[in-house]
Order: sequence, then C-alpha cells, then structure tokens
Amino acid sequence: MAQMIPYILPLLLGRTFDLDKMQVGVDIFPKEVISEPVLIRKPITETHYKIVDNSVEARDLLDVEGSFSLKVKAGVFKAGASGAYLADTYNRENTVDVAIKANYEVVTEQLPADAKPFDTWKSLGGALGTHYVRSITYGGELLASVRMECNSTRDKQRIKGAFDIGGKLEIFDIGVEAEGEYLKEVSKSVEKTQIKVFSSIPLSQAPNDMKSLKAALKNFPEDLKKFNGGKGIPLKIELWPLDFLDSTRPAYIKNRALEANLDFFEQKFDDLLNTKQAISEWMKVMTQPLSEEQEKKIGNFYSEIQKTIRPFYKVIGDLDMSKGSEQLKPANDAYKSGVPGMYYKKYLLLRQAVAKDQGG
Repeated sequence: MAQMIPYILPLLLGRTFDLDKMQVGVDIFPKEVISEPVLIRKPITETHYKIVDNSVEARDLLDVEGSFSLKVKAGVFKAGASGAYLADTYNRENTVDVAIKANYEVVTEQLPADAKPFDTWKSLGGALGTHYVRSITYGGELLASVRMECNSTRDKQRIKGAFDIGGKLEIFDIGVEAEGEYLKEVSKSVEKTQIKVFSSIPLSQAPNDMKSLKAALKNFPEDLKKFNGGKGIPLKIELWPLDFLDSTRPAYIKNRALEANLDFFEQKFDDLLNTKQAISEWMKVMTQPLSEEQEKKIGNFYSEIQKTIRPFYKVIGDLDMSKGSEQLKPANDAYKSGVPGMYYKKYLLLRQAVAKDQGG
C-alpha cells in the first residue's frame, strides 16, 4: 500500500526508506532510469483552514503520523515548511491557533511503470528498509499560523465555540472579524494576534499583519513561478513497499497499536519543549532582579526539565515502529505522570510565586 509523506532530505527517486525507523536507505534503480522519469503535469491548488489545539490536530492538518512528527520535533530530520510548523514551540494554553495551509503542486516525477531495480538489490539486506520512492511531487507550500491570545481558557473556548456553531469568522482584518452579534462579542476576547509563516520558497512580501498575510497568500502562486523555473521544490514523496518489487518479502503492516500510544507520548514531549521555551522567554522579559533563592528554584526546575526530556530524545531517536510500546517506557517513567501538561503547570505556579515575592 502506497504512503505519502512530506519530502525528507536526501530522498531521491528509486531510493529506499525505512518507514518504521524513518531512515533513508540506498539507491536500488539504475541512474538511466532515475534520470528519465515520467512527468505528470496536473497542477493542483489546495487551501485548508483548521483550528489547531494540540499536536494531534496539527498532524491531521498535515496528514502525517505521530512517528513522523516526533522525529521532526526531536531534530532527527527536517521536512520543509510542514516540518518547521510541526517543530514550532509555543504554549497553547490560552491561544486559539487558526492554521492556514496553502499547497500548490506543479509537477510529479514518477518512476516508469516498467522500471526494474538492480539485479543485486535484494542482497543489500537491512540497508534497504521497508519502502522505495516511486514519485516526488514539486511545487510550493505556505503554512500560516494565526494565533489569537486570550485572557483566559474560558475566552479561548468561546472563540473556538464560535466556529463550532457555524458562524463565519473572517481572520483577515483584525484577527477575528465576525458576522452576527454573538461573534462580534466573541471577537473582543482576543487580547493579541500573532502571525507566524512557514514557506517552502522565498516570499516577495513577508507578512507582519492580517492585510499582508492575505496578500502573501494571494501572491504565492506568482512567487512560485519565479522560483526554480516555476517548478518549486520537492513537496511530498510517494512510498511504495518493497514487497511490490519482491513478492517473497513479507507485506508491510503498520503498527497501529504503537501509533495510538504515541498521542499521549507526543503531548508529554510537547509539554517539556513548551515549558523550556516558556522559561527562556520569561527570563528575557524579567525586569526585576532575582533573589538567590529564586534563581536556585528556577535553575533546579530547568535542570529537572533537562533531565526529564533527555530520555525522550533517546527514545524518539531509536523509535522503531516494527516493535512494541515498551520502547516508550524510559521516557514515560522519567515524566512520572500519565497526564500531559504537568511541567507547564509547575512553571505557571513557579512564575506566580516569584511574581508574588517581587510584589507583582
């Protein structure tokens, strides 16, 4: 069964890939086959909007699985604009994130239907992995994250609820411009709007507000025409299982049980990443000097996070989707809680205590 994933360097047509370990393999097709691909020119333009409240929803927007997302966040590999969006760290506590994904596919390069691998390819053994690249699609991708910061979790739920009741929210004027009295009232709950843009190609105008974001989305197809002769960059790859080339190989079967367990695991990893980031940002905006005791408390807490997150990087780096959920145990044990979000809550309590001591 074929699988599509965002492009990962340095994958090429005919190169193998281990989908269980997320590792690039070896070239198994002759150069003359790779250099003469079938060109499929079926330009496709897609734009999706989605409220993203957690890592699972971010993955749904990008149509990637937990193992892929974890490897990107841990820095195992990069995956273009999609990967940059996944790896971006921020606190979602009182933030409504409206994600906009604009995808422009220009051309697909595909192995010829009669392409034959090297006669000796089977002898490469474990270096082969599980799949090979049958096609690569080129074009451009633009991801925009419009983050509306609220005063409270209640305000956040009101804004999200405005979408759920079928109201129309136009984010391109003041962050939340709404039709209907209820939605106009809801828009007052937004304290601040932040825009982050992740693009696979250079933009003619860097968005810094809603107006320029709207212009960037509108101009993106023209920007793409000026880049790499209008071809763009590799956006996604189509992976076919190696058993298609060799019927004696066992059919590739996804480990659904382990994939399901990665949801909570990723949320714990996110909690640690977000808390580390929050502490760093807090220190940058600290206006009053800290006492020796306060420095010690903050330092000890930061060290605790560093110690806890270390096993996560190790587990993610070694993650093999052909094995069981016991791989996650060292990291889960280090986290010490079955409920994600524990460390960010500790951070908030610490920050409140410091502010109280400082008379804030």
